[in-house]
Amino acid sequence: MDNRIEILRNYIDKSVKNKEPGSFWFVERHTAIVSSFSAMLAKKRALNTEIATMIGLLHDIHTLLADDPHNHAELGSLKAKEILSESNIVSSEELEIISTAIKNHSSKPA
Repeated sequence: MDNRIEILRNYIDKSVKNKEPGSFWFVERHTAIVSSFSAMLAKKRALNTEIATMIGLLHDIHTLLADDPHNHAELGSLKAKEILSESNIVSSEELEIISTAIKNHSSKPA
């Protein structure tokens, strides 16, 4: 599949196009930074940078779309599955990797 990151970014852009300008700037900027940092870490660890970028782009998708950070990791995981399934841009294995990473990204070890 050609440029899955671009397809995902276009989906996100379309999803927020009707939001009040400036209302989601923090989440949008945070998401861009996290996706870049995720790719950098993946490269350093010899992991798939494209999947890492997708995880970074989608990790706060619930907060971005619902304007609600409550339980955002769990709800974001479900939304990411929905987006990626509809877009048909990942394999079932990649879908599980991405959704699991999003679901667990707010978990802190004891």
